[in-house]
Amino acid sequence: MRIIRRSTMLFRSLPARRTGITLALATTLAVSVVPAATADDLAPTNNASGSTSSLEGVANIPTLRTIFPGASPYSDSTENNVVAFGDSFTANSHWLVNDYPVLAAQYPRQAGCLTAPDAWPAMLGVATGRPVQNWACNAHTTSQMLGRIDQAIAAGHVNDTSLVVLAAGMNDKRRGVSDAKVVENLVAGVEKVRSAAPKAQIVLLGRLATTDANGVFCSTNVLPNRPTGNVDRTTANYEAATQANQKEAAKQANVQFIDIRDMTMLGNSTCAPDADRYVSGNRDYTTPGFNMNAHPSIAGSQFLAAQIVAFLGRDAAEQILEFIEDADLENTPVIGDVADALTDVAEEDAEEDAEEDAEEEAES
Repeated sequence: MRIIRRSTMLFRSLPARRTGITLALATTLAVSVVPAATADDLAPTNNASGSTSSLEGVANIPTLRTIFPGASPYSDSTENNVVAFGDSFTANSHWLVNDYPVLAAQYPRQAGCLTAPDAWPAMLGVATGRPVQNWACNAHTTSQMLGRIDQAIAAGHVNDTSLVVLAAGMNDKRRGVSDAKVVENLVAGVEKVRSAAPKAQIVLLGRLATTDANGVFCSTNVLPNRPTGNVDRTTANYEAATQANQKEAAKQANVQFIDIRDMTMLGNSTCAPDADRYVSGNRDYTTPGFNMNAHPSIAGSQFLAAQIVAFLGRDAAEQILEFIEDADLENTPVIGDVADALTDVAEEDAEEDAEEDAEEEAES
């Protein structure tokens, strides 16, 4: 298992050697390379003015296209698709359609669960061009997620070409579910996917940090760039437990874990400046573009999608190396240089991961 703890360009530019290597060569090897994206690259345009927020920068006040999006960003196509499972941080439907079902007639939904047209899975589909099915559901636990996985498999949405993302666990903590059970359920989810689609890519996606490094939850955002709040040990402890449970499940199931909390706790929690805040507060008038209180902002959803794109870039590099080795092409001019460059990247990443693991062990 590899834990991705940082937001980086995971597929770097290959060095120019005697043959002038470019990513075009990778394309000739029939492997699709998706470069890592930043959050800004994934900003959706949801209205004629070109606003990068479905809420036009006014917290909690939606445009009509947010409630009546017209064409859904999700698809029934299953070739090379993305299938997302999780809770409200992945479904992220707007509070208006949650509170007033009469407004939800045109709102996207999957098997009874509302899914925002600007949730991170939809943004990921825009960034990668891959069809997306969002099976997440507000308030769901890992046990409920297992039922959604069964439904998705029965619907034919999970196959060997799929990228499957599991992102759940926080609601379990709020309901008193044991850590062991959360880990067991997450591992069971991976096993269900593998049983149906042995070649599917699977990743566990961590959770955006709500509390900052001091355990403060800034629940009130009334004045611009003046978030206020108090230490919330309960939420901070639940977040830490969820992070540890997801990490342990990824280890047991031998899948990748993208550690979002570590990436966002210092600079993007509810206590961050308005533009950098990835999770809104409970009383919030200044976070640009969010669908529910104490849930991902537009920027937060963009960030989550960007980390999946970065994961795909890393995975594509590994696929190219495997292709070269399987075809016994390491000594072929040009292709051998590609293999060398990719190996250097992999070794550097492995060294960084080993150093971070050693630091964690020393701290514990």
